[in-house]
Amino acid sequence: MVKLISSYVNDFAHLFFPHNCAGCGTDVLQNVALLCARCLQQLPETDFFEQPGNPVEKKFYGRLQVEAAGSAYYFTKESLLQHLVKELKYHGNKDAGFYLGKLSGNLLMQSKRFDGVDIIVPLPLNVRKERKRGYNQA
Repeated sequence: MVKLISSYVNDFAHLFFPHNCAGCGTDVLQNVALLCARCLQQLPETDFFEQPGNPVEKKFYGRLQVEAAGSAYYFTKESLLQHLVKELKYHGNKDAGFYLGKLSGNLLMQSKRFDGVDIIVPLPLNVRKERKRGYNQA
């Protein structure tokens, strides 16, 4: 009975404080999600975490010794991913950053290549830029 009442209260509150998908604007999504299932499915995964010698690792060849590297998603202009990154970077939407971080972290945890990793080090960011933004986007 309490669960039913709670459901009604949440539904009523949703009328005044809607929680919409950051991708398509639908309100059919979980309260903790930033994207609906359809938009989440559209994010272009790379599978680089599973591939030794992937394009991200090749960027480091001859520059820095890296055991493994990868990228969770392909980044293209005018894509949903670009929209989310812009939300974080230019509109201060830290929820977008946390959400993308969780998605990437889940993909990392599924990868066997990163089982022995003890620490993830973010790329350095200019101190003034980090202070201005309030975070390091890495």
